[in-house]
Amino acid sequence: MEEPTTGGSGVDVTSVIDTVTSTGGDVALVGGAVLAVLVGIKAIKWIARAM
Repeated sequence: MEEPTTGGSGVDVTSVIDTVTSTGGDVALVGGAVLAVLVGIKAIKWIARAM
């Protein structure tokens, strides 16, 4: 069974992939900040309940 070919007329998505790849650090930074806030809220609630 032969695989279909596109004839080389595919869409070039190189610039999109480069943009998404380059923003990976920013996404990690925001995710880390959100996680820190959530852990901080949980810790405050835990300490308040212990008092």
